[in-house]
Amino acid sequence: MTLIAKLEARRSQLKAQRRNPFTLLELLVVVAIIAIIAGAIISSYDGLDDTAAASTSSHTTASCDQIIRQYTVINNTAPNKFDSGLDSAGAILDLLPNTTLFTINTLSATTAAPLTVAGITALKATAYTNGATAPNTPNRVYDGSTTDISIASNTKVLQLNTATFNSKFGFGATEILVALPIGNNCTLVTNTSSKVTLGQAPASPDALKTKYCRYFAIYDIGTSTTPLANAKFLGMIDANGKTIDELAVAAKAN
Repeated sequence: MTLIAKLEARRSQLKAQRRNPFTLLELLVVVAIIAIIAGAIISSYDGLDDTAAASTSSHTTASCDQIIRQYTVINNTAPNKFDSGLDSAGAILDLLPNTTLFTINTLSATTAAPLTVAGITALKATAYTNGATAPNTPNRVYDGSTTDISIASNTKVLQLNTATFNSKFGFGATEILVALPIGNNCTLVTNTSSKVTLGQAPASPDALKTKYCRYFAIYDIGTSTTPLANAKFLGMIDANGKTIDELAVAAKAN
């Protein structure tokens, strides 16, 4: 066979090889590789929504904490007219994401005093009754209310569940930690003469559309037998009961 004939034979062989399709095994290998790459990409993004929500909540709780402290110093009074967190009948609002985080504390004259001395003299009521059709925007269930609940003997307030929270804040089981949600009626939002205010009441970024997801200011008023002279602001929790430190950990977890 001449050199030219050999070259022609080799070229024909290469053309035939190029025309051969992938075998089934080769196709399966390619598909498997693509699946592995896609899985790696999806995994790298998995949890980013949760991380972003935790990061936003952590920042918001820290900001609210700072603003309340500044507001109290600048105005020489605590913010007033928080939302009550209760329905029209005085029960724990069923629109809260987790009602087990709270109990109801019926104030006495001596346990009401620390709040009123601090400047917290009233809470906002709502016309909503548990079990009724939820409002279109649950976070605004107290907005527009013209009814105030005066802080006095026999007034009901939200108290943090002692078994869940008291140890977190460094207290024994008898300490009363009052939870006050920041709504748009709060003087943190409405007091235009204050040098420190919120533009509007914040809501948790992962808030469910069917739930009331405001942030809660936590005040210590002492015990029923030994109340404080003045309610002490301890910090903030989000709608799911997470503290600033817990949210910061969650933001870094993913």
